[in-house]
Amino acid sequence: MANLMKKPFKYFPVVILLLSIMLISVCIVSCDKNNAANYTKVKCVTCLNGGSCIRDTCQCIVGYEGQYCEISSAPKYFGSWRVSENGSISGYMTYQGYMSRGSNRSELIIQNIGDGSSNTIIANINRDSIFIPDQLMVNKRIVGIGKIYKDSQTTQYNTINLAYMLTDTLTLEVDDFGYKSGKIESVSVWTR
Repeated sequence: MANLMKKPFKYFPVVILLLSIMLISVCIVSCDKNNAANYTKVKCVTCLNGGSCIRDTCQCIVGYEGQYCEISSAPKYFGSWRVSENGSISGYMTYQGYMSRGSNRSELIIQNIGDGSSNTIIANINRDSIFIPDQLMVNKRIVGIGKIYKDSQTTQYNTINLAYMLTDTLTLEVDDFGYKSGKIESVSVWTR
């Protein structure tokens, strides 16, 4: 009788092993089906100039743009611009302004801003936006923001709307070009 009792337990490890393999197989198939239903495979693209691929789209670092971060943002700003503006103190005036490359990929040098004199400031760019940090010009402080626009017919960047204000360091008078007031008709318009 004791011999009969030993025989069923002889195959117990093999049965446990087979049951374990079957259970693992069912789980793997089930997990694959769940993953296929809940997730789509994302193909990663090659992003240039330090861009990162996030959800199949290139996220560009400041200074670059385009589908693959292949375009430098700065050159569309470079060159000579006709400026028309209407300051709260200075009134309406037109003059020639210039924009050129700064010391890094997101920096822009703007010359003749404010009244057409030889004022030179540094601005930062991020794609189509310009940011003028608070800085000192000749006897004036300046701060501002702006945006560059494409012509819908030529697809060339040919207009910049720049809202800024100049504060006289001696009198503290503020000449506002749509920055403080928010008046769109007061912004400085730069055209090619």
